[in-house]
Amino acid sequence: MSGTGAVGRVQREPTTHEAWGLGVYSVFIYPDVGLTRAIETPRTPEVRFHDMIMAARGDHGGITHVIDDTGEQTAIRPRVAPKVRDFP
Repeated sequence: MSGTGAVGRVQREPTTHEAWGLGVYSVFIYPDVGLTRAIETPRTPEVRFHDMIMAARGDHGGITHVIDDTGEQTAIRPRVAPKVRDFP
């Protein structure tokens, strides 16, 4: 089972949003689970993120990007915890 959803999402209604130091950790129990992004957000100048990290903590599944289509994919072997310093 794979999905196109996100773990966290900023809805389209806010006019401003800023987040600092977010961490998203995946702990999937099924091997074929995957998401395309950890965080999904509308692209506007007033929606900003800083210092995000994403890590896989289990031995299954994965997430392709940290936020929208930005950031590397998590990996289990070798263990990779991608980071995004600033978005957008």
